[in-house]
Amino acid sequence: MAKIARGKRTRSDILQTASRLFALNGYFHTSTSDILESVSISKGAFYHHFRSKEDLALAILERLRRDYQESLIEPVRKAEPGRRPGEMLNRIVELNQSGQWFNCLLIARLAQEMSQQEGELARQVVETVNWLIEFWREIISDAQTAGSISQNPDPRIIAELIFAAWTGALICRELDDGIINLDTLRKSIQAII
Repeated sequence: MAKIARGKRTRSDILQTASRLFALNGYFHTSTSDILESVSISKGAFYHHFRSKEDLALAILERLRRDYQESLIEPVRKAEPGRRPGEMLNRIVELNQSGQWFNCLLIARLAQEMSQQEGELARQVVETVNWLIEFWREIISDAQTAGSISQNPDPRIIAELIFAAWTGALICRELDDGIINLDTLRKSIQAII
């Protein structure tokens, strides 16, 4: 029983550490050795849990989607339809400023890196981006139906603009934390929609 618990903890540590490293350094600039060193495990322990670095990245994307579902999507869906876009923006700012949430930066970094790639990882990144944009489209459409935001712009276009602004802001903040203030960006998006 203890061996199973230790194995689950090791897998979780690998996922958490690799997520952070991929978000901060990028997928291509993070080696398996970087991950092994950060988690303090052997190659054998790594390959016991994952067949390759790409297999690890796919597991991270699966975990990322689950985290988004639990931390953002489900709570936002519980809000009144007209309040959902604002609630989503508030939660995203809070999570990104917590210092413990790397998912937004991770998806921004992976989208950037996988733009010229092929294969399963690139396909899963595209699916994840489209899934997030579709959720934004859904909550914007709900808010339009509720009369909380303008009916004129197409919800998909607004969703794409918000997603692009947000991921771009996160990448720019990596250059200099003072370039874009997330709270100011949140307020600006709310004012626009």
